[in-house]
Amino acid sequence: MKHYTAYRLSTEFFAIPYQQDTYILYSPLTQIVVLANQDMVDMVASLRDGTLPGATGANMDALQLLIESGAVNGPEDQPPNFQRRGDWKPTEVTVFLTNACNLRCSYCYASAGDYKGSLDRATALAAVELVVRNTLELGQQEFRVSYHGGGEPTLAWDTLTASALRAEELAKRHGLKVALNLATNGVLPSWKVDWVARHIHDFSISYDGPAWAQDRQRPTMTGAGSAETVEATLRHLDSHAARYGVRLTVTEETVLRLADIVAYLLKRYSPSTIHLEPLFSHGRAHAKGLAAPQAWAFIENYREAERVARQYGLELYYSGARLDTVTDTFCGVPEGSFNVTPEGLLTSCFEVCHPDDHLADKFFYGGRDASTGVFTVDQAKLQTLAGHTVRERPECQDCFCKWHCAGDCIAKNMTSDDRPRDRLKAARCLINQELTRDQLVRRLEQNSTVMMQIKAMSDSALIPLGPAEPIEPVPIQEPHAPQPLVQIGLLHATR
Repeated sequence: MKHYTAYRLSTEFFAIPYQQDTYILYSPLTQIVVLANQDMVDMVASLRDGTLPGATGANMDALQLLIESGAVNGPEDQPPNFQRRGDWKPTEVTVFLTNACNLRCSYCYASAGDYKGSLDRATALAAVELVVRNTLELGQQEFRVSYHGGGEPTLAWDTLTASALRAEELAKRHGLKVALNLATNGVLPSWKVDWVARHIHDFSISYDGPAWAQDRQRPTMTGAGSAETVEATLRHLDSHAARYGVRLTVTEETVLRLADIVAYLLKRYSPSTIHLEPLFSHGRAHAKGLAAPQAWAFIENYREAERVARQYGLELYYSGARLDTVTDTFCGVPEGSFNVTPEGLLTSCFEVCHPDDHLADKFFYGGRDASTGVFTVDQAKLQTLAGHTVRERPECQDCFCKWHCAGDCIAKNMTSDDRPRDRLKAARCLINQELTRDQLVRRLEQNSTVMMQIKAMSDSALIPLGPAEPIEPVPIQEPHAPQPLVQIGLLHATR
């Protein structure tokens, strides 16, 4: 086969099924998006393989569009390539203050409340002081202190407030900015809400919606309902005009009413974000035999809920669909995230927060020496953690989401690898692909008149975005006999 060099494809494209004989032609690294027919897809495949001698007529118009967008004869792709710094100098810390919890959520990944222990104040203060020193040494202007973990942070109130006030004091002394964040279950008295509203910059409230869902899935430690208390907290935060988001776990029991739950929430409260995640069977959920909602049920009901949220000017968030992020790492695990457990140990993963977790040996990499007060780290373990990028997941290499979800959550992947019969990874991948494709469609809708024309057709002319089986987005197919491109392949390319 003869190869031609006049035209060179300079970026990796994926042909993602959209409608019958219509594709979204997408380059993740250049963010080029083209609505294309089969002939344009084949032409791009010829460009990739060096078998396109030239183009005339409609084909030349399409080729010119690709040249102007930089996809042909442009700079070569520069994929993200995470490289851990030689030294470990975190400028943000997440403090897991306690294992205690005033709820007993049915699906809790950390089995909160089943473990004892809280972080001592000296270790919390030392963690804050370390990130401040690192910020100054690196010449940066801002550091971050977050409160999260396998229990309810506000139950360790004295340590929370002491460390937060210390962070504010050091920021003022050194002319730095500090971001204070809190993840909470929202079951706290109004005087605590008043304090955190004054000092914490961003909240995440775990809340599953109206009482029929919240009280069943997130009861108190005595078995009572928690909805009334959490809703009082939301009203109190709204009265302070505080910035907060709601994090909602979707279960088999709630997935079919997801749009109703989002409507209930937005009619009454003013969150800046709503973060939806399907239940993941780990910790208490796994012990109880709870399973995630079926992937297609989550996808379809997420779409319905998204339509509701947009009526209130809000976009929903799901961690595996993030079109605006281009990276080869899902989270901070490869960097050696500075997360301090109640035992004073260091874990790189939010979801692996107990030393007896079956994945602890994978993610725990150090701790604070009680005699010296110094945080010590295992450099060999950090180097191993640095290898957890999308490049290490063979099943991701031909997926158009690979530079966005970056292989998805590392802890979830490991759990899935340990339990292959559960097909946990396959379900997450399907959700990631479908919801990322939805984001691509919206990008085209916002920038392209042709998409408006398609939407103006009768509904019967449109094919649902989701196929019956998981899509398998692979690099462009082998070309068939060249044919002139029809107009739909020429109307738009957007970055």
